[in-house]
Amino acid sequence: MSEKFMIIGCEMLKDEIEYAHRKCNCIWPVLWVPRKYHNTPEKLKNVLQEIVNQCQEYSKIIFTYGACGG
Repeated sequence: MSEKFMIIGCEMLKDEIEYAHRKCNCIWPVLWVPRKYHNTPEKLKNVLQEIVNQCQEYSKIIFTYGACGG
C-alpha cells in the first residue's frame, strides 16, 4: 500500500510553502488554515484536531507552522 501525504499549513506562511512546494515538484495536497487562528492557540489547537480527524485517509500529515499560536 502506498503512503498518502497531506500538508497542513498556516496561511501566514503560504507564500513560502507554495514556493517550496513548486521548487520540489511536490504533488501532495495542501490545506490552508485561516490566518485568523494565528494568535489564538486554543482555537488553533481545536481547528487542527478537527482537520486531522477528517484526514484519516492520509498516512502522513506534515504541519507547516512557525510561531503560530503563541
